[in-house]
Amino acid sequence: MSACNVLSQYGIPYTLTSQHTQRLDSAGFRRDLRDFAATCRVVGGLRNARIGAIGARPAAFKTVRFSEKILGASGISVEPIDLSEILGRIERLQDDDADVAAKIAEMQAYVSTEGIPASALTKMAKLGLVIDRWMKEVDVTVSAVQCWTAMEEYFGVVPCTVMSMMSNENTPSACEVDVMGTISMLALTLASETPSALSTFGGAGVVEIPQLQQLLKFICRKGFEHHVAGKFLHVAGAVHEATTRYLGWDVLWHGE
Repeated sequence: MSACNVLSQYGIPYTLTSQHTQRLDSAGFRRDLRDFAATCRVVGGLRNARIGAIGARPAAFKTVRFSEKILGASGISVEPIDLSEILGRIERLQDDDADVAAKIAEMQAYVSTEGIPASALTKMAKLGLVIDRWMKEVDVTVSAVQCWTAMEEYFGVVPCTVMSMMSNENTPSACEVDVMGTISMLALTLASETPSALSTFGGAGVVEIPQLQQLLKFICRKGFEHHVAGKFLHVAGAVHEATTRYLGWDVLWHGE
């Protein structure tokens, strides 16, 4: 209690163990330590996070609008690039480029490409390669992509495979330039150290949520953004602790 008092005097945030006193070799302390490590990963990963915004949000998706200034107050920055610049860089790549061939092999190892035309695979490989290079160039590790309709109409492929591969490597990529969705995915990925999904169609799985109607009303009343990031793991406590106690965000932990 004295230590907590002094930390409070100096305005230093801190996390409590689940029990006031614990043996260092107890299962409870090990669990608390794992949760705190997850909290630290979320705080460290979100502070000064750099997000790549590739293209503009589709006109109808007003639900993904956000404020860069508000994010900046938490140290999060957004690095934008126009979709035309991405497509221009793709045009300069040769089909027989060794890096393009390597990216095709990477895609074929990741997902079945049976029945997919070679030209489409080459386009997707070039897209993935250009995005990879741009993200390294501007030092961003997560992204939000204008995945439709311009990509399909003017380039001829969908970027879903490329974005899925990035997310599977714990570098989340969200649809419709949903930067806030990317942040949600990143928080869950950091907490769990595993890939996190962004549900745009509501088909990730079936779950039982206590007091679901109450939660849905809260979401609707507060006007929350369109997409939902999810995990089939218990990391809500670590994410809530990181975002509220250390980042100072107003976050609801439903069912706490």
